[in-house]
Amino acid sequence: MKNISTIAAVSTGCLLMLFAGLSEVSYGVRLSRLLSEEECYYSLITIFVISAKVGSIIGSLVYSILADIIGRKYTITAICVPIVISSIIFQITSEYVVGCVAHFQAGFSIGGIYSVLPVYTGEVVTEGSRGRLIAVFWPAFALGAFLIQSQILKIFGGNIEFSFTNYTSSFLGFLTTILSITILLETRRKHFVNPRSIPLNKQLELNEVQDEIYENFTNIQNHVDMEAKHSIFGKHKWLKPM
Repeated sequence: MKNISTIAAVSTGCLLMLFAGLSEVSYGVRLSRLLSEEECYYSLITIFVISAKVGSIIGSLVYSILADIIGRKYTITAICVPIVISSIIFQITSEYVVGCVAHFQAGFSIGGIYSVLPVYTGEVVTEGSRGRLIAVFWPAFALGAFLIQSQILKIFGGNIEFSFTNYTSSFLGFLTTILSITILLETRRKHFVNPRSIPLNKQLELNEVQDEIYENFTNIQNHVDMEAKHSIFGKHKWLKPM
C-alpha cells in the first residue's frame, strides 16, 4: 500500500508539473491567438502575464487553506478543475478579456500545485526518499517548458502549437483528476487536524507507535553491534540501568 501511494503521488505530481511547465511559458503562443500584430501593445501583454501571476498568488493561499479543511487528496482534485476549464476556454475563445480570465484560472491552479503538491508528497513518502522524489517534479516541469520553447511543434505547420498546448493541458487535467480520485490516498495529517475524528487520532497514534516498535525490533535483529542494540533499548526504556 505504501508503494502504491508513493507511485501515485509522484505520478500525479509529474503530470501537474508538466502542465505548470506548459502553462508558464505558453503565454506568447496563446496571446498571439488573442491579439493581432496591430493590437499587440506592451501593456496588454503585461496585463495578460500578470493575470496568471496574480492567480498563482491567490491560488496558493486558497488551496493551502483548503488542504487543511478537506484534505490534500481532494484539494489536488480541486486543483485540476481550473486546468480543464482554462484549457477549454483558450481553445474556443478569441477574445482578449476572456483569455485573461482563462490565464488567471491556469495561474490559480499553478499556485495550488506549488503549495500543496510538495507537502502532500512529503507526507506520503518515506523520510529518506522525500527529497529525491520531490526533485523528480522539476524535470517534468522542464519537459513541459521545452515542448513550447523549443518550437519543435512548428515544423508541423499551422496553428498546431496552440491546439497542442490546450489539448495537452486539458488531457493532463482529466488524467490527474482520475488519478486523484481513484488511487491517491489521504495523508494521516488530515485525520489529526480534524476534530471530529479524535478516536481515530488515538488509533493512528497507536499504530505509529507499534510500527516504530516493530521497526526497532527488526533493527535489533539485524544489528550485531551491541552498542546499537543498547541504544535502541535505552531509547524505549526497555533496558534499565543497574
